Amino acid sequence: MSEAENAVDREIVEYCRLQHWPTTRHHAYNIAGRRATKGQESWPDRIVTIPGIGNVLVEVKQPGAKPSKGQRDRIAEIEAAGGMVIVADGLDVFIHEVDKLKTGRKLDYRTIRRGFS
Repeated sequence: MSEAENAVDREIVEYCRLQHWPTTRHHAYNIAGRRATKGQESWPDRIVTIPGIGNVLVEVKQPGAKPSKGQRDRIAEIEAAGGMVIVADGLDVFIHEVDKLKTGRKLDYRTIRRGFS
């Protein structure tokens, strides 16, 4: 994770802490500290539990960055199974997407203001 991506992640973590929403980082490493095995790659970076919504996976990107093909495929797989994924390249995007969830609007990472497509 780049320093710019880490900065976005820290902002999201601090916002979640202030909201009293549990959050944890998803690490793509096994117990021995080695890279994840095939099938565990491209998972979103963070899990946030939002009251009234449930568990939401968050793919954190540095400002202006787009999800990789593997990440887009994983997001599609998670959403097809009924999961919720937010792709956020800034705290403002994260808050906007959470607000959409709270009002029942569908998430679509392709329509985020910075044009993830």
